[in-house]
Parts: sequence; structure tokens; C-alpha cells
Amino acid sequence: MAADEATSPSIENNTDNEPNRREFMGFAFAAAASGLLLPEVLSSERPAPELPAFQQSGTACDARAHIGQELVSPGEIKSGVDKKGFLTGLIDLIVENRALSYYAGNSTYVCQMHTLRAYQGYQGWAIDPKKRVTQVGVCSPGPTLRPNIGDTVELVFLNRIDPGKFNQTTLTSIKSAFGHCDTVNGSGFAGPGGNPYPNADASNFPNCFHASDTTNLHWHGTHTDPGGFGDNVLVGVLPNIHMTSMAMIQQCVNAFGQWNERKNPTAAFTAAASAAMRRMADRVANNPEFSAQVKSAIANNQTNVKAGEWPQYWPGYYPYHFELPVWSGRPDVYPVMGQAPGTHWYHCHQHGSTSLQLLNGMAGALSLPTTRPAAMTTCSCGSAAALPRIPGSKSW
Repeated sequence: MAADEATSPSIENNTDNEPNRREFMGFAFAAAASGLLLPEVLSSERPAPELPAFQQSGTACDARAHIGQELVSPGEIKSGVDKKGFLTGLIDLIVENRALSYYAGNSTYVCQMHTLRAYQGYQGWAIDPKKRVTQVGVCSPGPTLRPNIGDTVELVFLNRIDPGKFNQTTLTSIKSAFGHCDTVNGSGFAGPGGNPYPNADASNFPNCFHASDTTNLHWHGTHTDPGGFGDNVLVGVLPNIHMTSMAMIQQCVNAFGQWNERKNPTAAFTAAASAAMRRMADRVANNPEFSAQVKSAIANNQTNVKAGEWPQYWPGYYPYHFELPVWSGRPDVYPVMGQAPGTHWYHCHQHGSTSLQLLNGMAGALSLPTTRPAAMTTCSCGSAAALPRIPGSKSW
């Protein structure tokens, strides 16, 4: 038996012979986190509980350090730390080995170190260990974000995944000679039809698992701009390990400053990003497949811009800048709707790989306090006759 196939330390649980919901989610998470590109939960047959197939891809760790313990805090990026009325932070997407304990059947838990696409969160805009709010090597979601209603979110997002760690995938959804579905790294996981994925899906690109290293952020539950640098789920931030992170962060910070001065940095920022895309293509020229896909992404962006649309692909960085508006209190005064308080969340939303990335842990809580301005606690809408109506309609 190879060293990385050794049975990991386990711990007995005599009070519960079946996994509860939390344990089952751990089981499913472990399958997706095994370093393969397709979750084991899609297989029609589950591995024997004594030695799950996904256990073979990780290095053993001690489950006893995690069983029965409280959930580990994912850390927090808070509003008002750097400047009042703003949540300023950075989420750095990297490849990291993280310890994952999960239920393996027979009242047994195991722990494995898995190679994951993982969020590291920082308070402020620097990749500084002193400002890091998340833990290294611990399997957890991204940092909890705690803005207030009425705040502006200014968050730098970096994608520094090394594609060499997860290389059975494409960069884009563009149909080309290099467009293909994700492929399973090994023969242990069966896809549809009982054969390793993509099997029958191979001819359906891009309607299959693909582009698993490209990603973005979706702000679930926010009432904000669904395009541009707001809650834009159509952008694809490409993995870029060659970029100079400090320079890219500074570009984002400069854009934040101009937005706050009521200026529009969009044209200059997108021009700089376009130049970075060309540099990215040059740096991977020795990898024909990678280079061709970056060039196709550049061409796709040019087509979009000429048509008056937003560029879809970005070279490893993206500035998220949006307000969480306080309702004006009147349906005829901007903002006519406001941000609802509550426990929301943010998560990856790359079409073709959302579920896989989620099972790597690419999500986090977005917590908005329930202490609301007075204008949000009372509806002063007046009579139905006074409410604005859709032209030509008899009701809302």
C-alpha cells in the first residue's frame, strides 16, 4: 500500500451509527475535496466505508483533534475598521492543503489533508499575515463579511489558483479546439454511465463541468447593481499566478478612490486589465492550450466591448464595489428599495463549476445587522391609488 493510501487515524462514536446531516455534508465535501475534478457523490456506487476511494488522494491527519469540537470560526472582515461607512477587505483564492475530518461509515471518522481551492481573507487591502483573518490549513468557508446597511463594500478579489494543480479543466466556456469538459484524474470515480467523467457529457461542452479554476463572487441576498463591478455573476476571473499582486491590488484601490470621489475609473481600469490579459497570454506562450484559451478570452472581450457589453474575462483580479442602500422611506424617492438585514451569503458563481467550487469551500457568510434605520421599520406607502404603477398595467 502506498504511503498516501494509508488508513488515517479514526475515532469511534458509539452513540450514533448513522451520519446526521452535518456528517453527511462532510462526507460529500470530502468526495469533492479529494483533489479530483468530479464529486464522488455523482457516482452510482459508493466506496466501502472501511477505505473510501477519496481517502486515497490525501495525506492522513488525526481526526481526534476535530471530533466533538466547536466549529472553527472562519474569521471576519468587519465594517469601519479602516474607514467609517466602508467594508474594506481582500479575498485571495489560492491552492492550499487543508485538514478535513468527515464521517466514513461504521461509526468512524477519518481525517485527510486535501488539496483545495481555498479563500484566504484579509482585513484591508494587503496580503499581510498580520491582517489575515482566516486560518491556514484549516478546512473552512471564506471569511464572514460584516458590513452595515448603508455601507459601501470595497473588496479586492484575487484568483491565484495554480492551474498546474488542477489541470484537467479549461479556462473558459468558449468553444474552440481546446474547449472540453472536466476530466477525472484517475479511474476510481464513475460518472454518468459508469465510466469516468465526462463520458457521455464529452460532446456537450460547455454544458458540462468545466472552467473549474476560473471563478467570481455572487453576493447572495444583496440589493445592488447586478452588473459592472457589483453583483456580476457573468464575469470570469481567470487564474493568474504570474501577476504582480501588489500592483493589481493598487489598481483596485485607485479605482475605489475615484468612485468615492464620484469619478468613473471604468474605462482606464478595463484598459489596464486588457493589457494585463495580453501579458498573461505572453507569459504562458510555452503552454499552447493555456495560451490559446487566454487569447480566445481576449477576443471574446473585444467582441463584447464592441457590442456595448461588459468584458467577460479578467486577468486574475477584480474590484467589487457596491453600496448596501438604506431605503429612502418613499416609493418615489431614490433609493426606492433598500437592503434587507439578515444573514445572507456570498459564493462562487462560475457557470460550469459552481457546485464543485462550493464543495471546495468557496463561500462565506454575509451578515447584515438587524438594527435598522427608522425608515426601514415602518411602511409609509399611503393609499394604493398613490403607489406608482407599471405603465399599461392595472396592478403591480
